[in-house]
Amino acid sequence: MTLPSFVPGSAPCILAGDFNCVPDTQLDRMSTCTSSGCGVGTSELDMFVKNHDMVDVWRAQHPGLSVFTWHRPDGTDASRLDRVYSPPALSPTGGVGGGGGGGGGGWGGGGVGE
Repeated sequence: MTLPSFVPGSAPCILAGDFNCVPDTQLDRMSTCTSSGCGVGTSELDMFVKNHDMVDVWRAQHPGLSVFTWHRPDGTDASRLDRVYSPPALSPTGGVGGGGGGGGGGWGGGGVGE
């Protein structure tokens, strides 16, 4: 089954999980991987997010920050795999960008990946 088959019609939804792909390899991954398999699933997830008018809630509040939720024990790789996507109206900032949240609370501030 594919992800779109779980969403009835064009119903608004929130998507959260441990995705084994990253939307931005520059910000969301520190890796030694050079294989083409490193991006498997990324285009499908991007298409789903765009088709359902969703935003990456944490990234909307922290547009240039590199923080990782998974680390290889030997320290060679790290990625931001855990993400929440929602319609802009349901995100803490009410839309993309802007957003407060410094320091400690809300959606991924304070301690995520640290």
